[in-house]
Amino acid sequence: MARDYKNTWKKKSPARAPVPGWVWLISGLAIGLFIAFLIWLDKRPTVSSGSVEMPQAAETATTKKPDPKKSSTKPGSAAAQKPRFDFYTILPEMEVIVPAKEAKNAARAMAPGAYFLQAGSFKNMADADTLKARLALLGMEAKIEPVTVEDDTWYRVRLGPFKDMEQLNKMLGDLRQNNINALPVRVKS
Repeated sequence: MARDYKNTWKKKSPARAPVPGWVWLISGLAIGLFIAFLIWLDKRPTVSSGSVEMPQAAETATTKKPDPKKSSTKPGSAAAQKPRFDFYTILPEMEVIVPAKEAKNAARAMAPGAYFLQAGSFKNMADADTLKARLALLGMEAKIEPVTVEDDTWYRVRLGPFKDMEQLNKMLGDLRQNNINALPVRVKS
């Protein structure tokens, strides 16, 4: 008699119960929150104590000479740390922002020096180039000037130089009509 071996090899396993939906929901939520936490840790700014000084503190630190007998050499003390940057003293010597009201009134008595209109300052060169192209479409010639501040490079989009305040005010009005807020900047020579 012939025997059927076809079904003898199959072993039936006990049926598993399906995983409840709330377990999948909690698991997905936990994984999502963990990933969001990791992204938050990566994107948050790093703050080191004592690395940034206020302008008044920088001025007092440069005007007062520390007494070597009184100064402590602890790494956490303010006297032992040098300021990380000194642009509070350098930048005011290089340029002055002229308020819009003063620019209108200064057409009669213009101080010596060249004036620029700064249309923007960007950390990304592509953004600065986009604004320069937008200004070119309006018929204005702009220049991109890279500036390094505290080991970061910023790209300024500037128009000018202007020596005539009437021409500066006309250009400023044209920029405002096209929703571009520009700052008049006088560069000392």
